[in-house]
Amino acid sequence: MLKVKFKDKKYSIPDKLHELNWQMGKAFDNIYEEFDDENITNIETKKWLLATLMKCDYDLVNQISSTDISTIIDNHIFFDLKDKTIFLYKNKNIRIKNKLYKLKTFDNITVEEFSDIEFFLQNNDYDNVIKLLIQPIKSNFLKRIKYVNYQSINHLNYYFCKYLINNFLIFKQKLLSDYQLLVTPLPDDQVDAETHTSTTNDLEQYGLYHIILNYSNDEYFTLKSWMNEDVRSFFKYLSYMNKKQIILNQQNI
Repeated sequence: MLKVKFKDKKYSIPDKLHELNWQMGKAFDNIYEEFDDENITNIETKKWLLATLMKCDYDLVNQISSTDISTIIDNHIFFDLKDKTIFLYKNKNIRIKNKLYKLKTFDNITVEEFSDIEFFLQNNDYDNVIKLLIQPIKSNFLKRIKYVNYQSINHLNYYFCKYLINNFLIFKQKLLSDYQLLVTPLPDDQVDAETHTSTTNDLEQYGLYHIILNYSNDEYFTLKSWMNEDVRSFFKYLSYMNKKQIILNQQNI
């Protein structure tokens, strides 16, 4: 922590990557979005970033000279690395509050697990997203000892959470690509062409839950049956149905 004194009061400013938690990181993201200033060139952006760092009111930071504010923000490690790809968590095992967890693999992910993660991401419920992307490592000894339950994403490292989420998004993109379900922009001369079906468009806009409900006709047992399948099996089925619909569309032209 970096100690700063202003108007006879001391403030602690985090200055190491592991000190940036999710709550503060998302606050930074909101500031970049509000001021449309990804490269942090606006002094107002810098003032709000510093206020977030110091955990103080904006009015207090507004009394600090623009030169001093720029000096702190422009040289701070959080913002110097903001636009760079950071891989801090290459290890398979991580430790949270003295408990070991491992990153969830997608080797045998079910339709239900995939849909849950996607649904929570779409609704910005990152707390539940992270719960689904890590899993506790059970000890081979002293089995009577229980692991502490996950409490809040706000205490986790921002870069670690982004790393987990990015891994899932890469996996999702690869699935869509492998099974030819990506919605790609069309050239101007093909805007009216029937190259995308409701399956690909709905998958892009509403997610997998919406597609499953449609193909299950809202029948509970059909829905549960699909939910327990490997997600690749369902994407394979979607790929087949999508190609079939494209052929039917072409025949009806």
